[in-house]
Amino acid sequence: ESIMASQSVKGGKVPKNLSKIQKKNSKESCLGFVKTLNETLGKKFPANSHPILQSFGLVTSKCEAIKKLPKSNKMVCIVLIKDQYDILKDALSELEKAKNGDFIDDFGDSAEQLTENDHQVINPSIGLIKTSIVLVKKCSDTIKKSGLENSSEYDTALENINKLSPLVDDLALSLYPPLDWSECKQSNQILKASLEEVLLCLSTLHFMQSEDAIKWREFVGKSVIHNFSEIQRVFITQGMAEIQVSE
Repeated sequence: ESIMASQSVKGGKVPKNLSKIQKKNSKESCLGFVKTLNETLGKKFPANSHPILQSFGLVTSKCEAIKKLPKSNKMVCIVLIKDQYDILKDALSELEKAKNGDFIDDFGDSAEQLTENDHQVINPSIGLIKTSIVLVKKCSDTIKKSGLENSSEYDTALENINKLSPLVDDLALSLYPPLDWSECKQSNQILKASLEEVLLCLSTLHFMQSEDAIKWREFVGKSVIHNFSEIQRVFITQGMAEIQVSE
């Protein structure tokens, strides 16, 4: 079964209803299997040894990986969004350790510590990161509840969700002591703009049309505005931003 699947993928013959992401995952898994099988068959084993058993185990694991691939665009999307969610949660966890000074135990007296002013901007910045995490989690939950099994719109969802983790990483890195205020300001601005763009793009997708989806998008949008307003207020008090009065 795995060999047939691999031959099909290698020859470019994949089902037309697969999303771009599902095609990519299938190709990577199947080509990984072919490579492992080729390496195993091409080995010369010394006499009176049985390394073939270990190699056979690698081939078998690749076969199992192919069999366990998600069977629909929807399931692929859910799995990959979960990966992004885990990345964001890890970034938040490490940042909160730094905020609480837990990392000092690893570096001793040489470790830089956050100042009182630093904490003023860290708190709403963490709020913006938490908003990113909520958006990703809510998107996954909504797909599970309302998404069609196969739709090309999942490519759009993933392309947007995948934008967030690098931006969250950049913001988190700027918040470690010694805090880089200029970089922190820029990273917050970029993440805020990206969150608003992601919300706008998601709003057009089929699984985002329910009343519940509309409500949580509005909630996340308000959370973005609230946290960024708090961030701007801190930068204004530090003389790094100006109050903008709308006409």
